[in-house]
Amino acid sequence: MEKLGVGIVGIGHAGREHFKAFDEHPDAEVRAAWAPSVRRLDLFPGSMDLFASTFESMLEREDIDVISLCSPNYAHADQAVAALKAGNT
Repeated sequence: MEKLGVGIVGIGHAGREHFKAFDEHPDAEVRAAWAPSVRRLDLFPGSMDLFASTFESMLEREDIDVISLCSPNYAHADQAVAALKAGNT
């Protein structure tokens, strides 16, 4: 079975915890991450190579199956709609 490709939005506390959970799951692989601010980039446990330059560029990737929204709550609705329109569940 192919691993579920994960994109993470947000690199704060929730983003770091989601990264760890997906990283430990045998059927998932974090393939991209994005945040509007890279202020706390040094705290993110993943490789810097994972970072997408824009939210839209992450959504366009064919190897991303699911988007984990770890951004502030006020951003979730717009980001969820964009992810669904792009075909990411």
